[in-house]
Amino acid sequence: MTTAVSVRTTTASRVHVRRRVLVFAVVGLAALLVPGCLLAGPLLLLTADVLGRLVVRPSELEVGIVTAFLGAPLLALLARKAAR
Repeated sequence: MTTAVSVRTTTASRVHVRRRVLVFAVVGLAALLVPGCLLAGPLLLLTADVLGRLVVRPSELEVGIVTAFLGAPLLALLARKAAR
């Protein structure tokens, strides 16, 4: 009777450890991803705004147009990797 209880406890502890590892992996990824996005998003828009003002000097390009030119190659690269 004692061995059955210890087997159940061992199985439950393994499941608990696996769950904690999975949660840590997801939270650890989010802990890196969120600050990266918080920095990369404004940096991308600032770069697009500066390029839009400098490329066509007397007038300026809209930020959305420059962002599309910067983002289109990245989207194509991601689509190509996803197709593999």
